[in-house]
Amino acid sequence: MRRVRGTSLILACIVLATGAVALRLRYARSHPYAPTRPENVEPSATYIQGPDGKGLWAYCRLTAHIPYCTITNARGLVLHNGEFILYRSNNKIQAADIAITQRTGDGWIALLDGEYLIPATNNEASYRYLDFMTGRTTHF
Repeated sequence: MRRVRGTSLILACIVLATGAVALRLRYARSHPYAPTRPENVEPSATYIQGPDGKGLWAYCRLTAHIPYCTITNARGLVLHNGEFILYRSNNKIQAADIAITQRTGDGWIALLDGEYLIPATNNEASYRYLDFMTGRTTHF
């Protein structure tokens, strides 16, 4: 009888520990880590978690169907700031379309609807990277 109780207690502890780990993983996936927001980063900017633990802050606002975005590194250094355009699309963008996703990088902003925003100027590297990543070309 004692052996059964001991085994049951061990199994109960394992089940509880496994459940706690699963809940923590679910929370971590839905709430990505965000470092302290630098002072020059817009309060509503989205933190984009990088693969090395370092990430970016991305923020966009819309003025007359023209997106103005800022991409800032985790320390607050501005990488891009100004007018952005849709990558390979002539669609007009609406305010509701600007939902920034975690696929955003240091030269583009990935939107929830699958579109990408890139800087309106000095965007050659963004075009090359996205052309490669979307299969438009086989070399970078």
